[in-house]
Amino acid sequence: AVVSTQSTGDFPLRELELVSKDVRLLGAAIDAGLRMDPNNWVLYHLAAMYHRTFTFDLGPAMECTRRALATVDLDNRPVPLLTLANLLHQSRSIPDAMVAVLELLVTDPNNYLHHIEASVLQVAIGRPSGQFRAAMDALTLAHSP
Repeated sequence: AVVSTQSTGDFPLRELELVSKDVRLLGAAIDAGLRMDPNNWVLYHLAAMYHRTFTFDLGPAMECTRRALATVDLDNRPVPLLTLANLLHQSRSIPDAMVAVLELLVTDPNNYLHHIEASVLQVAIGRPSGQFRAAMDALTLAHSP
C-alpha cells in the first residue's frame, strides 16, 4: 500500500483523502436513492446519520429524521424516534428530547436502549434519582431472557 509521506500525527493524509471520497460517494448514493424513492424511511434515516456524522449539520439531520418518522411503519418507528431524541438532546432541546424518549418508552418499553437514553436525559435535566431508576430499568431489561 502506498502511503503519503505527509501525515497528521500518525494518520496519513492519503487515508483521509480516500475516506473523504468515500463519504462523498455515500452522500451521493443516498441522495440518488431518495430521488428514486422519496418515501423510503431507511434512506431518510441514513441521510440523517450522514449529516450528523459527516457534515456535523444538525438542521438537515433533524429534517431527514422527521421525514423518516413521517414515512416509517409502526413496527420500525423506534429507530428514527431514538435518532430524533439523540439529535434533540445534542441540540440542547432537552424537553423535546424527553417527549421523544417518553414515546419510545411507551411504544417499545422492553428495549433497554430507550431506558439508557431516558437515564442520560434525567442527568441533563438535573434529576439524578430519575437517572438511577432509568439506569436500573435498562440493566434489568438488558439481562432478562
